[in-house]
Amino acid sequence: MEKDLQKTKGTIAYVLTEHRDELYGLINAGKIEECRARAIELLDDSSIIDKKAVAQAKDVLRKKYQNLFLSSLMTYMTGMKVS
Repeated sequence: MEKDLQKTKGTIAYVLTEHRDELYGLINAGKIEECRARAIELLDDSSIIDKKAVAQAKDVLRKKYQNLFLSSLMTYMTGMKVS
């Protein structure tokens, strides 16, 4: 059985989903760039174990295109590829 990363402390998914309401609120308000900055800031959480994955996630979330950012954020939060 696959681990539920959203409930596994020390993962990117756990940290991002802990702030789901805040991130979704920014998205719903059309503040995509603020959401991007906040998501990247959240990745500095010292509880995240895999620092290499954090560096990769930051690179992905910094990509220029909003749709890529949004689908990547959802992928990191859910563990399921969105697009």
